[in-house]
Amino acid sequence: MSVHSNEKSYLRRFWIPITLITVFAIAEAVNWTTNLVSEQLIPRFASSAQVVVGRNLVLLFGGLLLIWLLFTRQVSRKIKYYTFGILAIAAGLFAASIREIENTGNNNYVFHFRWEPTQEQRLQQYLLINKPGLGSNELVANAPTQTDFLGSQRDGVVPGSKLKFDLKQHAPKELWRRPVGGGYASCVLAGGLAVTIEQRGEEEMVVAYDLKTGQERWTRGYPGHFKESLGGNGPRATPTISNNEVFALGASGLLTCLDLASGQEKWKTNILEDASISNIQWGMSGAPLVVGNKVIVNPGGTNDFGVVAYDRATGKAVWHAGKNRASYASPVLAKLADVETVLIFDAEGVAGHELATGKELWRFAFGNTNKINVAQPLALPGDQVFVSAGYDAGAVMLQIKKDGGAWTATPIWQNKRLKCKMSSAVFHEGFLYGMDDGILACLDAKTGERKWKAGRYGHGQLLLRNDVLVIMGEAGDLVLVAADPKVHRELAKVPMLPGGKVWNAPALADDLLLLRNHYEAVLLQLATE
Repeated sequence: MSVHSNEKSYLRRFWIPITLITVFAIAEAVNWTTNLVSEQLIPRFASSAQVVVGRNLVLLFGGLLLIWLLFTRQVSRKIKYYTFGILAIAAGLFAASIREIENTGNNNYVFHFRWEPTQEQRLQQYLLINKPGLGSNELVANAPTQTDFLGSQRDGVVPGSKLKFDLKQHAPKELWRRPVGGGYASCVLAGGLAVTIEQRGEEEMVVAYDLKTGQERWTRGYPGHFKESLGGNGPRATPTISNNEVFALGASGLLTCLDLASGQEKWKTNILEDASISNIQWGMSGAPLVVGNKVIVNPGGTNDFGVVAYDRATGKAVWHAGKNRASYASPVLAKLADVETVLIFDAEGVAGHELATGKELWRFAFGNTNKINVAQPLALPGDQVFVSAGYDAGAVMLQIKKDGGAWTATPIWQNKRLKCKMSSAVFHEGFLYGMDDGILACLDAKTGERKWKAGRYGHGQLLLRNDVLVIMGEAGDLVLVAADPKVHRELAKVPMLPGGKVWNAPALADDLLLLRNHYEAVLLQLATE
């Protein structure tokens, strides 16, 4: 028999697996090519779809090949037994070796194996060597300060000296690095301390670290362990520092007021119990907003307890208002039509509440069907408010007007060119910069026109320092990008927190950049001009 006839016979016998493999290769090529094109032409299909579709294609065609192998007569029983036996053993060993599975913002999996030390083990081993509680309770005057989530205005804009772009010649100096407790809160800085809230065992713990050394100055723990398998365990809301007091909100609603120097408790209350409302799916995530004598939070109670202002001295409710369920953004203070207004982005949309009384002045229904609204609303010049949400919701620019006693919130433009799923946009010189489903995008704030979309940083977080975007990518890379509407220019990219996902926003004050994820924290000193 000729070689040619042997080839024909082989193709006839195995045409099904050959066809499946060929179709799989073509489908994967189309998936990747379509995704690259979609970044520019069809942005709503870009980002996470590529990996999710690719993973599903592997499962689909792999399953079809196994079904063919099970029923075909072209392969001997012995080979079938060996193949399925090896696959079963490999699958069993792999499953048995997994201790924990994390989900990223794009619904990809991060596996943690049993031989890896747990977050708790790493922290406890560190604490055995580095005893906490050293140092005095004195606060440092004129220390670097960032007292609020995403900066003093909660808009991601952090003023300071201009950064040097070349991180190869001017590499960030690592001042300290250490394990921390779990959770997705960020750090706030004041008085020479860095304060955050962490999960440690079965306690939510407010922790103050010495900014110079990274050693614990004090801790204050409360029973509580918010568990959520998809998003992850632990507290979410970044504490707030005001006049040497710390206001921290746990994932299950415990709001505490602590002395910044010592950690001594001044008062506590549970905002969900006060509002007679159950928790939302991913837990309380909004950083308390402190204005004057008020501490404002968004429990989302349906009986006029949607938004609550507590007296900062006593912890008693000053006012409460609103009937909508909470979502995951933090309250923002803005002056709109010459009225001090608290912006709330809840599960149903964005609203403006009068600071003095809590009265809802206006509301615009916006968001996604999942009611997962995370990004901070931005108050922009000209009494405008910008909001964005993921899960195909998009973005809207609102014009807020007051005519006598009547308020209106009217869309100037609305589109799906910027879908901030897990991070917030920043505004700079007429343009908006944010993560559109994990890809950095720039929009004209006046028209909503997209100027560019490039740079896959995942569902990371970003700040603006002068004309530079300081991005902490979801995969742990520190990235500097020019805030330039003409073109995407990546100035530097260095790995800083590998091995997990980074959903915690960075804290930037003077030349210090404090990064953390749910495993460790690192303090960097950046080169400035």
